[in-house]
Amino acid sequence: MSKVIIWCLLIVSYTYVLVDCSEETWPVYPIYYSNRSKVAVPDSYCEGLFPFCPAGISHIPTFGSGDTIEVFAMKKPVWQFITGNFMGKLGIWHDAIGLRSKKTGLNFTVEWYELYELLNCTFPHIVDNRTSPLWCNQGAACFYRGIIDKLWLSNGSITKVTEMTSKQFFEWGKWLKLDNDTGPYYETWRVKEGTKREDQEWFVPFDCASFILRSFKAMKKVGAEFNQNVKLNYSFITLCSDEPIFLANEADIFGPNKHNDTLAKTLMDWYDNFQSHHKNIVKWFESILKIFDYFEIEHEFYLYYNKAYWFLPLKHPIIDITYEYVPLP
Repeated sequence: MSKVIIWCLLIVSYTYVLVDCSEETWPVYPIYYSNRSKVAVPDSYCEGLFPFCPAGISHIPTFGSGDTIEVFAMKKPVWQFITGNFMGKLGIWHDAIGLRSKKTGLNFTVEWYELYELLNCTFPHIVDNRTSPLWCNQGAACFYRGIIDKLWLSNGSITKVTEMTSKQFFEWGKWLKLDNDTGPYYETWRVKEGTKREDQEWFVPFDCASFILRSFKAMKKVGAEFNQNVKLNYSFITLCSDEPIFLANEADIFGPNKHNDTLAKTLMDWYDNFQSHHKNIVKWFESILKIFDYFEIEHEFYLYYNKAYWFLPLKHPIIDITYEYVPLP
């Protein structure tokens, strides 16, 4: 489809929104992730390169009365087991939380990441027998016994940030379960107007770093006091865009009462450009590089966020990878 047709489609969709939406419902930026009322059940078609949380335990542990639980911020380069410190040099880090009982020494690791790897959370599958994109974009918390020092310290860090009483940990554990049950989708992108800190943010990511940030806020809420001398940075993958254009909710495009077949075809055709869901890790990396090349040439992106589709008119530098300081609560 030519760009002329695409822009005509966007104008029609944009006009529809202006007519249909009151001033009160018009997006207020930034747009935040919307939690769900129930756990998402992945489609049986979804499959990742590696199993999710193979050593995970099925319950949140309890600590004895009078115990103190030390809390650690842990960082290592993304895909360290494949690329070593390469991603760390690019500022792309994976975050997790370490927990250790002062009384017993028993320790645990808590991570939040994709069930089916990053590329599946970024682009859907276009399957022959389906009339809508198939998203395999679930994310979840993984809670497992032990802190593997070598894993985190070889190229990363383990930093103590606070302590909790066993009662405070119990309350935080209730928050963790609720967060895991109602925040089932991974969102790769932060979308902003530009690369400066003060530039307008359009969409907020929902990834491993944001999990740590909201976990720390929840700990603060139950009474934990953080060491303000600790300074932590977090990775952000940012799409640079002029103001996003709302297209329609997913159900209005692909549901039983859909009203815009042209928009449905546009989205299916566009996402069909990104079907390199390879099981071979080398080809997987090659696919990512091709994606970056496409954005640089076409300057367009269709974002799926909170069960709705948006058009992003991309602008230079298109994609910005940063490692930014965020203060502890």
